[in-house]
Amino acid sequence: MTASIVTMTDRQPDPNHRTERIDCV
Repeated sequence: MTASIVTMTDRQPDPNHRTERIDCV
């Protein structure tokens, strides 16, 4: 799961998107 979050963050370095992604997961 951590790897998935890291990959998503790398793709979208947006602070807003990052938080949303982690919250969803």
